[in-house]
Amino acid sequence: MQECPKCNSKSIVVERNYNHWNVYECANCKYWTYSNSDDCCKERNEIITIDHKPSGIIALYYQCISCGSSPNRNKPLSIKKFGEKIRSEFSNSRFLEFKEKKEFERQKLSEQKSEYNNRNSKQYKYYEYLTSHKWKELREKVKLRDNFLCQECKSEKAEEVHHLTYENIFNEKLSDLISVCSDCHKKLHKIERKTV
Repeated sequence: MQECPKCNSKSIVVERNYNHWNVYECANCKYWTYSNSDDCCKERNEIITIDHKPSGIIALYYQCISCGSSPNRNKPLSIKKFGEKIRSEFSNSRFLEFKEKKEFERQKLSEQKSEYNNRNSKQYKYYEYLTSHKWKELREKVKLRDNFLCQECKSEKAEEVHHLTYENIFNEKLSDLISVCSDCHKKLHKIERKTV
């Protein structure tokens, strides 16, 4: 990542806390993402190996002696060109171990990215706001203004506050809000869903 897709900053920090993935973080807005590393691991050391298949076919592959990866597993090397450079037997167990570790890291990063996306979503910020001291104070002012009476049915005690508009969310005016009972609040949201 050369440039942050969120703020277009070129101040990108590349972290290598993972063996098989690069983690990019924008120094400006803290947006982050990850991608497959071009190197198989931090201590890349590839040798040419020979793999004796059960069918009797012989194939040559690069294999990293540090992590077990094989970047050309789908495209064997030419025996004529690389046959004299063989240094070891291909290790299937090391290759499978490499794949498991890489997948484990990918899952861990995927979970972290999902949490990051959730924390930075509008819905999360909104629900976080609804638990804030600022919202609680504003809600009490609205209920006090409306004498704790539901402004829809005009008969029940107002326990909740409803947004008439979401245009000024996080910075609502008192006129954007009304006091409502729980039943009327549910009805108002049902009506809103139908009109959307």
